[in-house]
Amino acid sequence: MIGYSEIAKGSLNTCAVDMRELVRIPILINAASVIILHNHPSDDSNPSSNDIDITHKIKESLSLFGIRLIDHIVICNDSYASLIERGVVI
Repeated sequence: MIGYSEIAKGSLNTCAVDMRELVRIPILINAASVIILHNHPSDDSNPSSNDIDITHKIKESLSLFGIRLIDHIVICNDSYASLIERGVVI
């Protein structure tokens, strides 16, 4: 791991992600790949349809700069969900 960055803070049930900011950081640190992580305060680690949609957008945006999205992980208190394990990130 060569870096860590908090991109956005959300409210109880939503978070706006600035795609330019998300892509800018790995470019600046010359990252070859990225893992995205966020929490669900609801304690349900199952990815929402919005999580899946944004994962595809993030992957597409990063790929324009030759950066690979390794995984998008949703965490909760006692569980997590890997979108790559669920076949969302390929």
